[in-house]
Amino acid sequence: MNGNNILIIGPKFFGYEEFLIKKCNELNFNAKFYDERLKGFLFKAIVRLKFKKVISLLIYLKYLRLIKKYKNTEFDKILIISPETIDKRSMLLLKNNFYNSKFILYMWDSLANKNSIEIIKYFDKKITFDNNDAKNYNDFEFLPLYYIDEVYHNLNISLKKYDIALIASLHSDRFQIFKEFYKIAKDKSLNFYFHIYTKNILLYFYFKYIKKIKGLELKYIKFKSLSFKQINKIYNNSKAVIDINHNLQNGLTNRTFEVLASNTKLITFNSNINSYDFYTPENIKILNRSKIEIDNEFINNPFKEISLKNYEVKNWLLNILN
Repeated sequence: MNGNNILIIGPKFFGYEEFLIKKCNELNFNAKFYDERLKGFLFKAIVRLKFKKVISLLIYLKYLRLIKKYKNTEFDKILIISPETIDKRSMLLLKNNFYNSKFILYMWDSLANKNSIEIIKYFDKKITFDNNDAKNYNDFEFLPLYYIDEVYHNLNISLKKYDIALIASLHSDRFQIFKEFYKIAKDKSLNFYFHIYTKNILLYFYFKYIKKIKGLELKYIKFKSLSFKQINKIYNNSKAVIDINHNLQNGLTNRTFEVLASNTKLITFNSNINSYDFYTPENIKILNRSKIEIDNEFINNPFKEISLKNYEVKNWLLNILN
């Protein structure tokens, strides 16, 4: 093996996986991607309802199919990104069949949000986007997330269409926070672009009637996700973008880097951002969940130029795979 044959296992996520494979190939890695998640609302319901034995069987069968698909392929490295469903049985199945491969774990979610603890010991290299997890788990390396530099770039738009924008999937306390921003923006007559996404009407009903999200109405929800190009256009057309991180999450999301790479200001609830080399209060406003506000002066003042070269996707991949 020459060290360049790579299998990436992870969730399909707004097309990120396509760019990862493309960038791997540009860096002379021969990369394949395998979607970790089983598709369909029924499976999502089984996961959410925590039918563990059924989940374990379905996942095991899924990885038997993966092994059959790649039975004549030797992978030098297998990178598993933020596993949601892989349990001990499926992990051992992979290890026993790809016994010459180096297994690498990258977490783009905090370990507190995932059921990954039981499989950590089976990885040869463990990396996290969360610096708190890197401190609390001695064998984890810290590596922040990335942005796709060829997609997110400043279009030099002098007249921005939106004062603020929010693009987010529906979960945790995001909708309640959105509603507070929505009210403030309306009171201040600000042009607020928002795209709150969930996959289908059944998930909408799940959040509305089972999770009982207060004030959730169809008029606020979209069932179609935006493409990279659409998101990039919105970022470039906005004075500031809101990023609502999960309340148990300390690492920075991709959106952090994408927004700033678009020369657009960031409104965030992640106070951890002030420890990063690109942090400047001229571009980044840190809020508390208990005190939602929109600072007109912050939004309208000029963006301060910064460098994000260290966070380009090729550097992220090289750090992980080399």
